[in-house]
Amino acid sequence: MTLHKPTIAVRRFAVSRRGRLAFDAEFHNGVNILRGENSSGKSTIMELLAYGLGSELRYWKKEALLCDYTILEALVNGTPVTLRRAISDSKLNPLDIYWGSLEEAQGAPQAAWEHYPYRGTEQRISFSQALFRAMTMPQVHGERGANITMHQILRLAYADQVTPAAQIFRFEQFDNALTRETIGDLLCGIYDDRLYLVRLELDRLEREHGQLTAQLSSIYNILGRAEQTATAEFLGQEIIARQAERKDLLSKLESVRANKASPSAGSGSREDTKLRLELRDARTAYQVAAEARDRLQTELEDSRSFINAILARLSAVDESIKVQDWLGAMMFRFCPACFNPLATHSEPGSCPLCKSALDSPRDNSAVLRMRNELDLQLRESQGLQQQRSTEFAKLERDLPALKDRVDRTSSHLQSMLRAPVSQVDQEVEDLSRRLGSLDAQIESLYERQKLFSLIKELSDKKAQLNSEMSKLREEAETRRSMQERRRQEAYLAISECTSTLLRRDLDRQPDFRTANNVTIDFAANQVAVDGETQFSASSMVFLNKVFHLALLWAATRHAFFRFPRFLMLDGIEDGGMERDRSHNLQRIISDLSANIEVDHQIIFATAEIDPDLEKSSLVIAHHFTHEQRSLTL
Repeated sequence: MTLHKPTIAVRRFAVSRRGRLAFDAEFHNGVNILRGENSSGKSTIMELLAYGLGSELRYWKKEALLCDYTILEALVNGTPVTLRRAISDSKLNPLDIYWGSLEEAQGAPQAAWEHYPYRGTEQRISFSQALFRAMTMPQVHGERGANITMHQILRLAYADQVTPAAQIFRFEQFDNALTRETIGDLLCGIYDDRLYLVRLELDRLEREHGQLTAQLSSIYNILGRAEQTATAEFLGQEIIARQAERKDLLSKLESVRANKASPSAGSGSREDTKLRLELRDARTAYQVAAEARDRLQTELEDSRSFINAILARLSAVDESIKVQDWLGAMMFRFCPACFNPLATHSEPGSCPLCKSALDSPRDNSAVLRMRNELDLQLRESQGLQQQRSTEFAKLERDLPALKDRVDRTSSHLQSMLRAPVSQVDQEVEDLSRRLGSLDAQIESLYERQKLFSLIKELSDKKAQLNSEMSKLREEAETRRSMQERRRQEAYLAISECTSTLLRRDLDRQPDFRTANNVTIDFAANQVAVDGETQFSASSMVFLNKVFHLALLWAATRHAFFRFPRFLMLDGIEDGGMERDRSHNLQRIISDLSANIEVDHQIIFATAEIDPDLEKSSLVIAHHFTHEQRSLTL
């Protein structure tokens, strides 16, 4: 069969209670049927299965809460992944993932399992993000920036019993139209991967642009109130002029001191000591800042190389997956060492070159594990790199003023040491006061120059952001147009599939037998058949199940759909549906699945299984009864 990505298929599902299995069943591609009497636990198994895949349950049945955890093996894009989740009626429970088969997981140490929270943090991704990456699904934001999760995906891939049949999404208390529309766009392949990334980047740049604008406005307001209209170039010239003036004052001070009578040694000694201490402090501050700047520069370069190496490894992993998907196993006709012909036959599941046994699913699982680890390293490294860059820029702005303080203090001390210290008279005091005032002016000019350097840095960054945002907006607009064309194609495919299946209904609802145009409105959470949305209770149930079935069918016909080719249907005969109509719907499901040549899986539960299907290999587990319920407690 052909494999479209993403595809999920459950291979084995078990429920544990007190160290033993309360339920254990193997599943297969295509149709899987759970059957049994009413109130024998069919829906409990369906709910626990959805929970094990990452869904949230609104209500827990008491039998389910008596169990400890669910464990299931699923093929995610053809690669085995084992999921384990503790059963608890608390909200947002975490999930453990082993990137391999259930058989391997059972013999693996606990350290080989990876623990993922329901919601991600800066340091840890959520289990939905991990599974989305394994499925090559983009991470899309819904209402208020919250990520679309496995729970949201299963709201459309799992049609339960308790949700009103008129609604196409599984019921959720705090639901909104925007989230439903986003889920629909994602699963129908309408949401463009690149457009998703462009929007995220554009949002980030717009936030950064807004912050820069606010910073610049605040600085300009301060400068306006202080009536400062100078430029960085003007301040640089002013600093040079003040430094020349200061040099002249030092020369005059030395000359005056040289012509004065010898003073008491104590006065000069105290002034020398004070200047030496100031010089020591100034040099220490400059040295500490310079060493920190040099250390950060080295760390920035090392981290940049490390980030580039991670990106290269991620690219290599993605390329290897693509190459494997396109080429499959490479076949050698000649030995690459001696160039002699190789035997053309080899055992199934063995390498055509060295004849060693292959375990490609395990290799794929290792690749998924490696990719998740690399993503985590990349996120942490980029966060640290941003912190270092900010600190480095601050030190770069502070260093000129610190260096000038060292130079000024040093020159002042040297001038005192070169000239004999005389009695401090009025003229010396005047020159010293002017010199102190000039030093204060120079320090102030350096601070102002640092401010204008910051203004230039922020202005240049803002101009760069404007250019980047302009390019991204143009790309986003182009992709939006392409997205609308994809929306029409997807909705038309679902409409055609739904209409075709509706026309196979028994002669119970005339509108279905002549169905021509099916309208889907994910935001409104409803489906209309030739403009009509309300039918009899049993017909609403039939329409609901057929719509979900059509969504899966369309996803197998069009590779661009992101619906995971996985469907769970509970309550086949709800709404008072008669037995013959239920049997007909079951035959529609099994016939459709038998004719689909793309990997897919349908799991449905029924209390009235069609006799022909009862005898088939499609049934899963035993027939549930009140005496032999689904969960062995």
